[in-house]
Amino acid sequence: IAYELGKLLEYPEEKCRNLNVAGLLHDIGKIAISNEMIEKKGNLNQFERENVQEHVYFTHLVLHNMAGLEEVANWASHHHENHLGTGYPEHLTKDEITEEMDVISYADIFTSLVENRPYRAGLKLSQIMKLLEDDFQAKHGTKVYKLIEQNQEWLYVVCKEAVSLDEKRYDRYKNLSMENCFL
Repeated sequence: IAYELGKLLEYPEEKCRNLNVAGLLHDIGKIAISNEMIEKKGNLNQFERENVQEHVYFTHLVLHNMAGLEEVANWASHHHENHLGTGYPEHLTKDEITEEMDVISYADIFTSLVENRPYRAGLKLSQIMKLLEDDFQAKHGTKVYKLIEQNQEWLYVVCKEAVSLDEKRYDRYKNLSMENCFL
């Protein structure tokens, strides 16, 4: 979705590919967070929420020293910042947040709302757009939101197809892993 949003913003191909990489790696820092917290079905308590929020710090640690990925690291590790200054980790405000950070934020939330999660089923497009309009637009600006709104059906199909493909790949991986653990 980040790649597609970059294309809609008429970014050069290289920047779109970098947005794609940032979108794919934005949560890599979750490798440092316990699965019990990541996959918890109920609400997180304050300690758990703070622990999960640390994933952006670990994303930065993993990516920031990789040559050529400096922008990607910056965009990926700031995907929870928002224009109101209430995001994390640095509580950046509108003037400190780049459009690319907004793209990754929107791509993250759009995709997460499409996906099935341990605590809820994936949402319908109308529900996603209502949440983006009501809760997300004020925090992440209208420019990227308007692009999503104008291309919502197409983006939803692209996202559903990508999620389905990823689920199939993961299932295949799990099955291979289980088979190999007894060899």
